[in-house]
Amino acid sequence: LMALSLVCLSILAGKSSHDLPILVGIFSFSIAIPCLAFCAERVRIDALHKTRVHSIWIDVAEGCGIFGSLIGFGSIFWHFSIIAAITFIIASLCMNALLVWYEDAMQSSNRNALDD
Repeated sequence: LMALSLVCLSILAGKSSHDLPILVGIFSFSIAIPCLAFCAERVRIDALHKTRVHSIWIDVAEGCGIFGSLIGFGSIFWHFSIIAAITFIIASLCMNALLVWYEDAMQSSNRNALDD
């Protein structure tokens, strides 16, 4: 996600005219890329240790990275068609909701397996 965001940012920044969708994309990717870099580094650090520290700030960074990229990619679609952008954002939000549900289901399943 971070690599794709970097590629899209470099393409958007290289445009000669900056209309509103391109500016929204550049701004969104400029927030998302550092947040995604933090998340990648956190995964590396977590792999070195036996325990994980959970904080609301980690969730905020992950959310900013994911949704910043989502808005950035949506702005690319918006540059061509607002209907395509809306479709992309709705589909992405649905898949993010499904992923959250799946993670919760897996945590419940693991807790139940440990209790047995």
